[in-house]
Amino acid sequence: MDAVSRPDAALEMRASDLLARLVGEATGETIPLRVIADAFAERTYGLLLIILGLISALPVPGSGTVAGGPLLLVAGQLAIGLHRPWLPRWLLNKEIDRRAFARAIEKAMPTLKKVEAICRPRLVGLFAFRIERLLGLFMCLLALSVLIPLPGSNLLPALSVVLMSIALIEEDGFVLVAGIALGLVGIAVTGLIGGAVIGAAWIAAARMIGF
Repeated sequence: MDAVSRPDAALEMRASDLLARLVGEATGETIPLRVIADAFAERTYGLLLIILGLISALPVPGSGTVAGGPLLLVAGQLAIGLHRPWLPRWLLNKEIDRRAFARAIEKAMPTLKKVEAICRPRLVGLFAFRIERLLGLFMCLLALSVLIPLPGSNLLPALSVVLMSIALIEEDGFVLVAGIALGLVGIAVTGLIGGAVIGAAWIAAARMIGF
């Protein structure tokens, strides 16, 4: 059985519906990652990666740090072929701001529904078990980009994870290729931003010591 497979008929529910239900049922000022993990306990890797990708894309300081670690861990488990994702207790106890999360889901929902509407099984040969493990490795690189504390560097890699995860659930090779392309652009942008920051720091340091 593939590491990422379609849900059973009794569990069939699109990612947008699950996210809407999760936001609607959330209470309090924050949402523990444990609640999110429990919501997807019987689901596939794809659904958990979607939610972690959306959290990583939040325009909130620290969102990449909070979700980037679990994203890296889950992607790593996909890469080594574990049947179901696992998160340690200390990560499950981390919390995210409920209002910021709800706003992000609200903004993402129209696009998410449009992507789901056009998805259908295409180029299904791309979803062989070994290919999924390679995708897990690529998502690990994207998670590392998310974890790097640079302004604006987490958005494209995080959205790439969301696209690829939808593609995994729907078995749509076209969407998968689009997600990979976006991820490559995101990694390049992270590299450019990182290079600019390092260059600026080098110039500032040189001026301070009189060069």
